[in-house]
Order: sequence, then C-alpha cells, then structure tokens
Amino acid sequence: MSCPNFFLHLIHAQKKHEEKMKNENFYNAVSPFYDSMISFERSLEKRKAFYKKLFAQRNIQTVADIECGSGLDSLALANIDLEVSGQDCENRTAIL
Repeated sequence: MSCPNFFLHLIHAQKKHEEKMKNENFYNAVSPFYDSMISFERSLEKRKAFYKKLFAQRNIQTVADIECGSGLDSLALANIDLEVSGQDCENRTAIL
C-alpha cells in the first residue's frame, strides 16, 4: 500500500470508529427506557411468532442470545420453550 493510500485508510478507519462510538453512546443513553419506546409487549408477541416458526422445523432446544440488551429476544425464545442463555456486556441493560 502506498503512503497516500495508507493515510486514507487510517482516516477511513478513524471515521468508522467515531461513528461506532456515536451508535454505542446512543444505545447507552436510551437503554433505561428502550422497552417503552418499542412497545415491549407487542414486540415480544411478534418475535415469539417469528421464532416459533423459525425453530419449528429444527431440533434446536438451547440457544444463546449474545448482547441480549433488555432481553426481548431471550424472553421470546424462552416463551416458546427453548432453553436460553443471555449475555450482555452492558450491565445497565442485561436482565438475564
């Protein structure tokens, strides 16, 4: 890689990092009231129906919800009788 291309690559990487940090800051800021923003109960019912259909033809009994947030998907999966393990690195949002 030539020097000008290398520096352009570094600038692009820095901009991507800054954008990622903006997104993380947004989700950290809204995490305490995220569930009320999305109509938690309605979203839960929709996800349960989706996951039930998705897993109906497969013999899957255990799932992991990585970065589970407030646990919406984990709860939907547990409600269709799957064994669920949820993990989130942000302690403010994790419920499981």
